[in-house]
Amino acid sequence: MRCFLADHCSCLAFVQTRVNIGQRIQFKVEPPLHGKNMWRAREITLEGGDLVPPFHEGYLEKMIKSKKAKFGEEVFDIFRTAMDQTELETRIVEAYDRTKNDIERQRGRVIRASELAGHTYAEVEEK
Repeated sequence: MRCFLADHCSCLAFVQTRVNIGQRIQFKVEPPLHGKNMWRAREITLEGGDLVPPFHEGYLEKMIKSKKAKFGEEVFDIFRTAMDQTELETRIVEAYDRTKNDIERQRGRVIRASELAGHTYAEVEEK
C-alpha cells in the first residue's frame, strides 16, 4: 500500500469520488491496461484505511444552487418567448417540476452513495 499527498482531484471507485488536493490517501498500484500508458491506482482509501467519501461536505448545496440558477435562466427565457399567459404558466410549472425532481433524485443518490460508503451525508441547512 502506498501513501501520498493528492495532487489531482478525482479517482474512480463505485461512484466517482473526489479527493481534495492536499488530502492524504493510500492505494495499490497496478500496471496499465493493455494498450494504455498510465498506471492505475486501486483500493483508494484515506490514509489510515477509511473509505473516501463519495461526496464532500457542501456538494449537495452547491448542486442545488446551480439547479436553481439554471431554473431562473429557463424562466427568464420562458418569459421572453411565451405567446400567452397559459403557455407561460404551463412552461414555468413544467420547468419547476423538472428542477425539483432533479434535485430530489440527486439528493437521494448522494444519501445512498454516502450510506454505501459507510458515511453520513449531513446536508447544510439553507439560509
